[in-house]
Amino acid sequence: MHGRKYLLFDEITFVHEWQRAIKYVLDSPLINDKCIMVTGSSSIALKKETFTGRPIKTRFFLPLSFKEFCNTFGSANLRKELTQEQISTLSVNELKEKAKKLLFFFTEIDNLFNRYIKSGGFPRSIYELIERGANA
Repeated sequence: MHGRKYLLFDEITFVHEWQRAIKYVLDSPLINDKCIMVTGSSSIALKKETFTGRPIKTRFFLPLSFKEFCNTFGSANLRKELTQEQISTLSVNELKEKAKKLLFFFTEIDNLFNRYIKSGGFPRSIYELIERGANA
């Protein structure tokens, strides 16, 4: 078989002494030409273990910020308005003008915010919410 091979360990933090099992795999020939992906609901438990001395890349998948959520699920006009400039670079008068423009999108932003709160900003929850319907 050609191509990349993966070992997937989902919700590993529920397994007692999971670190020992992963260490065994890392130190054995099982790891040859494979990528290990480990997920868990307890990011604290995952962050504690670094497997020192091994070539490990850590990637954390965090919830979207509300701005990222709006840029993903908002209308094209709202996305355009949100991506024009960084708020931190604007003067007080420029912020006031920006706020006036965004007032036009109040209903859309309010609806997006309610969906964001219901989903927690996590992509899977967002899509499940969308599949159930806009008012879910």
